Amino acid sequence: MGNIFATDSHGYGAVQNMSDEISKTHSVIADNLAAIHDKIAAAKAAYKTQTGLDRPVTLVAVSKRQTDDRIDAALVAGQRVFGENRVQEAQGRWVPRRDQHADLTLHLIGPLQTNKAADAVALFDVIEVVDRPKLAKALGDEMIRQNRQLECYIQVNTGKEAQKSGIAPEDADDFIAYCRDEAGLYLWPDVYSANLRRGSDAFCAFANHCQTQ
Repeated sequence: MGNIFATDSHGYGAVQNMSDEISKTHSVIADNLAAIHDKIAAAKAAYKTQTGLDRPVTLVAVSKRQTDDRIDAALVAGQRVFGENRVQEAQGRWVPRRDQHADLTLHLIGPLQTNKAADAVALFDVIEVVDRPKLAKALGDEMIRQNRQLECYIQVNTGKEAQKSGIAPEDADDFIAYCRDEAGLYLWPDVYSANLRRGSDAFCAFANHCQTQ
């Protein structure tokens, strides 16, 4: 799909003025963001043509390991949804920026240890990595304690790959019921069912078009 944080390093060493370097970073990232939104619009149009469905798409910019100037450039360009895979790193990066950007939406996209559930609930708005009952229960308890209701995605290991985490497809229905009915998690509509339908014609139509843009 693209990388909004990619920069053309050619000639960067010749830039002497810091303000010029910042300006160039802002310009490149704004251009990257616009190009990716164009690809998303084209993919959505193709998907609607093939399936008759018109579904919203949210661009999650993965900000892990990005420098402050690049993150700030993305914010200036209008990006407000970011993904992080480590709670502690995300705290240092985003807690100060919350005061300046109240409309931020932060996704946790990396593995989460149960003992980090409290910090994750305090910082993030979406948890994409619910993959076991113990974690689901810890998150549910913390959401009650902190009075925060986060969107949660079930992570399904559709390929049944041993090196990857996630619920096996045949166990997904029972796990979804547990998360919803016992752990009290708010499961974002259609996310888990979409994961289970990854082989469907509708899913492939959208995914393949994105990859070829």
